[in-house]
Amino acid sequence: MSDLVLLVGTNLGDKQANVDKVLSKLESFFGTPKYKSHIFETEAWGQKNAPCYYNLAVAFETALLPFDVLHVCKSIEIQMGRTKIYDDLYKTLMSSENFQKMNFSEQTQQQAKVYDNRVIDIDILFYDSIVLDNEILTIPHKSIAERRFVLEPLSEILPDFVHPVFDKTIKELLLECTDELKVKKLETKPVSQCDYFASNNAKHLIYNYITIEGCIGAGKTSLATKIADDFNAKLILEQFADNPFLPKFYKDAEKYAFPLELSFLASRYKQLNDNLINYDLFHVNIVADYFLTKSFIFATKTLPDDMFKLYSTMFNIIRSKMPEPDLLVYLYLNIDNLVKNIKKRGRSYEQDISSEYLNSIQNGYFEYFKQQSNKRILIVDTNNIDFVNNHDDYLKIVDAINQDWSVGIHKLIL
Repeated sequence: MSDLVLLVGTNLGDKQANVDKVLSKLESFFGTPKYKSHIFETEAWGQKNAPCYYNLAVAFETALLPFDVLHVCKSIEIQMGRTKIYDDLYKTLMSSENFQKMNFSEQTQQQAKVYDNRVIDIDILFYDSIVLDNEILTIPHKSIAERRFVLEPLSEILPDFVHPVFDKTIKELLLECTDELKVKKLETKPVSQCDYFASNNAKHLIYNYITIEGCIGAGKTSLATKIADDFNAKLILEQFADNPFLPKFYKDAEKYAFPLELSFLASRYKQLNDNLINYDLFHVNIVADYFLTKSFIFATKTLPDDMFKLYSTMFNIIRSKMPEPDLLVYLYLNIDNLVKNIKKRGRSYEQDISSEYLNSIQNGYFEYFKQQSNKRILIVDTNNIDFVNNHDDYLKIVDAINQDWSVGIHKLIL
């Protein structure tokens, strides 16, 4: 294992939330940090009238090689909305033959660099004591000794670490630093995923493949998206909006039920097959907002007997080729709350869905669950919580999901 030291920075949006979020994503790859500094509020380097930055240093142990670490960091930046337009523009400009022939002074070249505001920035400061310098990656980071906002958090966690190029400790470099930008240590350390769930040792999802299910309007997509985001899991969302038969079905169910169910079966199989069969190096877990058997459950309620027999034959052939989720989570809401959620989200083609139809679909799920003896199923009653808008409620669900459930049906009221 190698020691990895990173600097995290942000000056856009909710900076505290950005720091917490990026730490959770980093922990998904590298585990619990060995060291983590306080957050330091700093003036923006190279920018006038720009929002102040939140910066902190964090150290991990990793088995990944430096270029793999770089890939992880850049992937997280992109996931969190980082754009590289200005960085790429500068690199292109500085490397161009015409620019270099102009013989600009060093000061002018520095002024040509464009510093952009950043929702998140992750820099590799050290990787053990190696020295690496090429066009893609430089280790140690070349600007460590020049920047107080780097040295202050570094000095808090690794004051006696010796810089492999300058042969000086971090605290010595800090004493010699002439950078006059203001750097202020904030009182609290960042809260990360490990901190949220430390009492249950739940920094990672214990199930590799989790499906979040529920009736229409239960919030399964919202929950699946948030869990995947927080735990850096691969997210699979149903592509229902692309189905041309769905709006027609809600207007004339008898006419469009069969083509609707066939098209859903085909699209769900293709999407799940593409995402479950191909291993993803950078996502250990998978979280989906549907499972293939959803097609069968809906078909039992929407198709007449003769069409259902044909459909079930096709479904059984396809199902035999698909892996099952390690945990199936069903979000239970009563019909009145489902109707409220459907009205609230305002999809035009859903506004005429009847309470009777919702009740029929919900009963279809429960009938299916009763027939399963070899699956791990967790039914969570969410009528009294709001996991979308209340973070404490969300944490309750995550904690429930991350328990070691035995095979069988489990019911939980939150």
